[in-house]
Amino acid sequence: MRILAKLVNLVSPRRAERDMTREIDAHLTLLQDEFERQGMSPEGAQRAARRAYGGIEQTKELHRDARSFVWIEQFFKDLRYAWSNLLRNPGFTDAARSRAGTRAAGSRARGLGTEAAPPARPRRRLLRYRR
Repeated sequence: MRILAKLVNLVSPRRAERDMTREIDAHLTLLQDEFERQGMSPEGAQRAARRAYGGIEQTKELHRDARSFVWIEQFFKDLRYAWSNLLRNPGFTDAARSRAGTRAAGSRARGLGTEAAPPARPRRRLLRYRR
């Protein structure tokens, strides 16, 4: 069940983010009400509730890490970043494509046997030079 929930969050992260924000706001409201019942002003109670709750953004980040596959999300972010950079810099894209094509052609040529063959008996050649 947990894996299925993580996959759903991977597909629709906005909904999960909205739910998390609502839940944190509900916790903050409960804490603020508690501080107001203790006699604090609404502004002071709100500040005290935020202090008592702790780092809101850190809590959100921990929750995001727990509810999803971080490495998959990071992979897709990296892929989007690379794609946008390749589209933004067509000269770099052409150079990378050219280099990849040259390397592929070189590996095909090596596969066809165009390089010099290694010596048939390399150990024997070493022994001859030792004497």
